[in-house]
Amino acid sequence: TPPVNACASQSPVGHGYAIWLMPDAGLRTCCLQLMEAAGAHCDGPHFAPHLTVLSGFQTPDEALRVALTMSEGFTGPLPVRLTGLACSEHYFQAVTLRTGPCAALRDLRARAERLAHRPPGAYSPHLSLAYGRATSALESQLGEIRSRLPLDGTLDRLETWQLVGHAHQWARIDAR
Repeated sequence: TPPVNACASQSPVGHGYAIWLMPDAGLRTCCLQLMEAAGAHCDGPHFAPHLTVLSGFQTPDEALRVALTMSEGFTGPLPVRLTGLACSEHYFQAVTLRTGPCAALRDLRARAERLAHRPPGAYSPHLSLAYGRATSALESQLGEIRSRLPLDGTLDRLETWQLVGHAHQWARIDAR
């Protein structure tokens, strides 16, 4: 019998713009392999591996202004250690890799919030592997991914993305 997907495929429509940190080529390759493994249990859409710095921008001008100012002080590549696997009922965090403690990521997020004139918010840096609606059975099905952790790599550039429509319609509008 075919495997039962532990995530529903109903994809919410995105809106707005986001600033993402992108993995270097080596980490990207590893993440794509892990995304394929997670996707076997979660039939959500495909998307680029990334770590969200800040999302929820309503206009491209606002997102690009913040990204441009942030890039002036970005001294990447930024080392990152992906230490934990997490599943969530939140569609855009169905399966994620959590980072180990990283002051540079927290500082980058705080700077983005200040530049966007937003109050400081809770921040749990993560790299999404699958989108969907996780069920309680999902986490137990992901032993293959868990066995490859921790995973070390670098995030080497900031990108600004338009998140309008379904995930397959999202587009990069700037890279720094």
